[in-house]
Amino acid sequence: MAKELAFLGIQAAPPEAVLVSRNYLTAVEILADAGLKAERARPDALGWD
Repeated sequence: MAKELAFLGIQAAPPEAVLVSRNYLTAVEILADAGLKAERARPDALGWD
């Protein structure tokens, strides 16, 4: 059955999976990159253990 679904371009996911759009995921990645760049630019660490 998986081969037939793949042939039709259909992807199956388990019920507990959280599905998001590609645009949403890209936006989250951009925000994460911006946060990491800002943290690297800080002169001192935040002090998190």
